[in-house]
Amino acid sequence: MTEYIGVAAFAISAAMFAFTVFDRIYGAGARAATAEVAMKTYVDRKIDALRDAVFLKHDTSEGNIGTTIQHMKDLLHKQEIEALTFRAEAAEKYMRRDSYYASIGELKTDFVTALEKLDTRLGRMESSLARARSE
Repeated sequence: MTEYIGVAAFAISAAMFAFTVFDRIYGAGARAATAEVAMKTYVDRKIDALRDAVFLKHDTSEGNIGTTIQHMKDLLHKQEIEALTFRAEAAEKYMRRDSYYASIGELKTDFVTALEKLDTRLGRMESSLARARSE
């Protein structure tokens, strides 16, 4: 009976050894595969989050640049309109330089003519006053 107990103990010991070896080989592989899947899932989630953040920043920057360029176009258009408005008003309100010099020359001539007429008239008035005093 002791022989049976020894064989039973050996069989149980061999079964435990086989189970331990099987667990170490299969269990370690399964745990490594589970850990790898968990790491891959974690890395994939982080990459997706970074991709979303980068795309969000890119889209925001692209939108801001588009808005800025449109605003600059609007300002340039507004300046062009103001320049054309000023040009039209200046053409009505102001005169060209050559026209100014010509009008100043005419004004000087008119003043000289008016002063000559005034001198002539004053001369006539003096002579008539002198005659009136002598009478």
